Order: sequence, then C-alpha cells, then structure tokens
Amino acid sequence: MRESRFGNKQAKIGMSESGKYKRLWWSLGLVGAVLLAAVLIAFIFSFDGERLKQGLIEQVRAEKQRELRIDGPLRLKLLPRLSVETQAIRLSNREGKGEFLRLGRVSGALEILPLLTGRIVINRIEIRDWSLQIERDAEGRYNFDDLLVSTEDDSAPLDLEVEKLLLLNGEIHWRDATSGGELTAEQVYLRSDHLGRQAHGRLEMGGNLRGGATGAHLGFALETLYRLDGAAQTLQLDQARLSLKGQGYGMERARLNLSARYVHGDLQKMALDLVQLHVRGEGERQGASLTGELDLNELHWQAAVVPRLKKLSASLNLKQAVDKANVRLTVDGIRAQDGEASNEGLRLDWQGEWQKQGYKGEIASPVVLEQDDKGFSLRADAVQGRVQIAAGATFSRALDVRLDGKLAFNFGLEDEARGAGELHLAQDDSKLDARWQLLHGQPSRLTFQASLDQLNLDQYLRADTAVTTGTAVAAQEPPPEVAVAGNAEAELEIDGTMRVGMLQYKGLRMENLESRLSLKQGRLEMVSGAPPAAAIPPAPPRRKR
Repeated sequence: MRESRFGNKQAKIGMSESGKYKRLWWSLGLVGAVLLAAVLIAFIFSFDGERLKQGLIEQVRAEKQRELRIDGPLRLKLLPRLSVETQAIRLSNREGKGEFLRLGRVSGALEILPLLTGRIVINRIEIRDWSLQIERDAEGRYNFDDLLVSTEDDSAPLDLEVEKLLLLNGEIHWRDATSGGELTAEQVYLRSDHLGRQAHGRLEMGGNLRGGATGAHLGFALETLYRLDGAAQTLQLDQARLSLKGQGYGMERARLNLSARYVHGDLQKMALDLVQLHVRGEGERQGASLTGELDLNELHWQAAVVPRLKKLSASLNLKQAVDKANVRLTVDGIRAQDGEASNEGLRLDWQGEWQKQGYKGEIASPVVLEQDDKGFSLRADAVQGRVQIAAGATFSRALDVRLDGKLAFNFGLEDEARGAGELHLAQDDSKLDARWQLLHGQPSRLTFQASLDQLNLDQYLRADTAVTTGTAVAAQEPPPEVAVAGNAEAELEIDGTMRVGMLQYKGLRMENLESRLSLKQGRLEMVSGAPPAAAIPPAPPRRKR
C-alpha cells in the first residue's frame, strides 16, 4: 500500500510540473506574438515608400549604370497579409539608352515568419501589362549581359523565394543585328510555382508569335513540371508539352506538337539527357499537305563527346490533290553505344504515287560511327535495298531494281573530309556498277567510274512510245566535245567516265558507248564515243502455230 501511494504521489507531481511547462511555453509564445505584432506595427507606420524608391533608383544607377523609374507610389498593406503594390516600373538599357523592361502593375505578398530567420519568402508576385526588349548587336552582345554579372558578396547571398509567380498580358520583342532577324511574342502569360535556389513545381506559358519579314503568326503553349538547382546549375523537365498553331514560313494551317517525358540539362558539364521525345507536325504548302513525325527513345549528349542515341524514327507524309501524289518517308532506327562509336542498323523506306505511277522502295545497312583524335568516321559496309515501280501510264511492266553497295566518310577536325563508295544495280539482265571518290580541298574533287552492260528501255516503256525501225550500229569516231562555260571560281571539280555495252531507247540502239564528264575551273566538258543513232529494222513476224 505504501508503494502504491508513493507511486500515485510521484505521478501527481509529474503532472503538476508538466502543466507548469505548458503554461510557461504559452506565456513565451504570447509574449513573442505581442513583440512580433509590435515590430510589424512599428514597421508599417515607419515605412517610407518614397525613400525606398529613391534608394532603389540610386542603387541600380550605381551598380548597373541603368535608369530605374517608378511612376506610382509604393503602397504597403497588412491585411489579409503583408503586401506591397506599385504602378509603372521602367528599366532602361545600359547608360540609359532606350527601354529594356516595363512593368505595368506589380503586387507581391510576403510571408511574415521567414523574415525572422533572414529569409524573404514572397507568397505571390503578380505582374500585368509588361514588355521586354531583347537586342543583339553586330558584335554578338546582348543588352542583358551586364545583368548576368553579380555584384553581390557571395559570402552572404540573398535568400529569396517566390511561392507563386503570375505574368499576364506581356510582350517580348527580339531583334538580332547580326542576322537581321526579328520576332515578337504578344499576349504572353506565365504561371509558375516555387522559384528560388531550389525551384520546383509546375510551369505554364503561352502567347502568340509574330515574325518580322517572314509574316509568321503562331500561337504557342507550354506545360511542364520543373526542378531547378541553382547551385549545381541543373534543370530537369518532366512531362513537358509544347504546341504551336498558325501559319508562317510558307506553311498554312500549321500545327506542331512536342512532348518529352524527361529532359535533364547540366550547364557545368554541358550535357543533355532526353527520354521519349515525340514530335508531330502538319500543315499545307502550295496546295500540298505535309505531315511529319519524329520519335526519339533516348539521347545522351555531352560537349566534346559523341552523342549516344538509342533509337530514332521519323516519317514524312506528302499529299497533293492536283497531281494525286502521296509520298511517305520513314527512318526506322539509328542506335549508338559506348559514347564514341555506334553500330546499329539504319533503314529507309518509301512508297507513294506520282502521276498515276506507283512506286516504293527501301534501303538498309548497318552503320558504324567512330571518333578518334583525328576526327570522325562513318561507314556503311553492307548497303542493300530495292526500288519498285508499278506498271502504269509510263511503264508497260513493273520494274524491280535491286541495289547493294557501301560507302565511307571521314571528317577531320581541321575541315578535312573525304569519302568513297560503290553502288551496284540490277534489273532483270541489266547491271550497273559504279565507284566514286570525294576529296575535300580547295577545290574539292569528285571522281567516278560507271559501267552498264546492257539496257533495253523499250521492253519497259509503253508500246505507243516506241519506234519500230532502225539498224544496230557500233561506236566509231567520237563526235566533237561539248563545252559549257560556268563559274571560273567553282569549288568543286568533277572527272568521271561512263561505259555502256548496249542501250536501246525508243527504237534507237547504241553499242560500246563511252562518255567522259569533266568540270574544271567552271568549264564543263562532255565527250561521247557513240556515233549518231540509227533506226532498228522491224523484227520478222512470228509464225502462227
């Protein structure tokens, strides 16, 4: 019994002491609240908006050599929260030349408690009727370069955070003196969540784009989740979507939709990682309807390193009602591995109809891309494909041309480049073999050799286009050379030969034909070894069985 009474007595003492601590904390909290209220009341009644305006104007003039103008008074409000509001803020370019930024109406609400810890947390900033002038001079300098250079002491940076940012009814004018380009964005809006050294949230932006001399007029809208690390200089975008709609650059009723699941950029490493990018565009140009799509599965890019591209596919669809033509171009895939070399298959296929003539084809080859100290090299050692043309208005029977070959290119780091390749075509009993070499220099030089064993075009053309009389002839004395004057300062020289065993076209047959093509110093020369063509006698009639 004594132990039980002793235990109850100890519990009562503990509860009594706990109640004393609670009352003490409540008293301290009440005193803190009273002191905070007193400080805020003193701050509000001692707030001098004109003095603050003048201090900001003098600071901008001294540190940035720009003129800051605030037309309206600075108003301070306590309810429903501590907020500041002003009208018509203007900032000039350096040395007061022209206007760089104009803000029509600015209002912001501050959180009170973070001020006690030295942090400035703005609950919401709203800016209406604003404009921004971005200019680039002939030397490539922008009119905001000086604003990117910080004059603050890095040992005591300003800890500023914005929970919500809202920009409404804005204009952005961009002019480039180096290229003569000009672009204007009108009715621009922007909504973002948390901004600061560690920014994150959702971003929405849109407006209308209007080109200068191009006459482009496009509406745009952007939505994405973002995460910005100011210290590490990295930016991450998730579920990004961009859409454009309008006309311009020769396109009418154009639409472009872009979506990316993940984008990560690192300014320190100059690197970019991108996952699942999809682009779809459509529009009309000179009566033709265009539709294109691009899918990129994964891309890793870093400065001075060969990009690693996991998969890329693209397609282009063209439809023109006047000629009833439909053309489609598809690239199935390109893959790269190990950062410095890629070795995967590339496939190109197409199909369509042109002037009532159907056609389709495909080309495929493994591709190797390598990098070393001397530059880049690209090789396609096993190019294979076929081109098919259906029977129609031009051809009496279908053509099925099979092809194979290889090619290689070397790109030096000092603008040195060279290439070589070979191509073999086969259609029924006809075969064409060709080889070429390209050497980059001053001037560049292209050489080729081609040979065709035999080709009878009359067996593929419609019967109403052929001539039925004539005789076979052999090559004798070559005709005089044909020279065409060109640009004497041409940067490309061409030298090649073409040999043909037998060629028949519209009843005319040539045998043992050899031609030479030469282009040097802007002068084109063509020399042929074929004599004037003659008609072929009609074939004897077949006996009826």
